[in-house]
Amino acid sequence: MNLASILGGLIFLGLFAHPLQAQDDETFLLQQEIDALELRIEQLETQLRESMEFREMLETGEFGWQNKMNWRKLEIGMPEGEVRSILGAPIKVIKGSKTLWYYPSIYKGFVSFDQNGNLAGWNEP
Repeated sequence: MNLASILGGLIFLGLFAHPLQAQDDETFLLQQEIDALELRIEQLETQLRESMEFREMLETGEFGWQNKMNWRKLEIGMPEGEVRSILGAPIKVIKGSKTLWYYPSIYKGFVSFDQNGNLAGWNEP
């Protein structure tokens, strides 16, 4: 191999290596942008799904004691288990001749049960 071919090879590498490196850098940057956009799409899809689930919960009458429609499903004589499935767990229970369940509300939501554990009355928050 002579000096001219070595220099020619070095010149060839010098001329074409730079564009290849620039293209690799650009490809890397584009891939980073794609990855960031895919992550953002995933986050937005999660927010959308959570929002739709929340809306469905409102429309189907969930949220226990916080939903007025659930209080209006109560009927005198319902057993405690059925009331719990509609309103959820109370924050405070007082047992006596009647059992009282209190729910967290500034309007004092509660239910009362008779000696047999059946719903005797309630006060909507």
